[in-house]
Amino acid sequence: MSLSDLRPGDSAVGALVVQTEHLASAITAGAPEAFSTPALVALVERTAAEWLKAHLAPGHMTVGTAMVVNHTAPTPRGMEVRAEVTITSIDDRRIEFEWVAHDEREKIGHGTHQRAVVEASRFAARLAEKSR
Repeated sequence: MSLSDLRPGDSAVGALVVQTEHLASAITAGAPEAFSTPALVALVERTAAEWLKAHLAPGHMTVGTAMVVNHTAPTPRGMEVRAEVTITSIDDRRIEFEWVAHDEREKIGHGTHQRAVVEASRFAARLAEKSR
């Protein structure tokens, strides 16, 4: 498989059951016991990244470069959340997505996401350089 196999309109779905670590209250004291926006972002990113992984050349990976998030409804612990990412464009090494998320009852969010294909070794070298 390769990125050339992918087309605008192709989509993938990821899901999770909301656990304590996904709650806003796990991040900020006094926040509600509802599915957090950071956990929603992580679900969208993981769904896109895992899907693309099978389409990459050896030695390459994707990194998130942009995310627009509209988190529009709360979800309690124990409920499943599903995120669908749909490719809107592929431009050389940049892949853009629209995404939508639902819990078991309603739409809870939507937005856009962008990922870039990078050489894993080059990325690791840049990261190591910053760590010095």
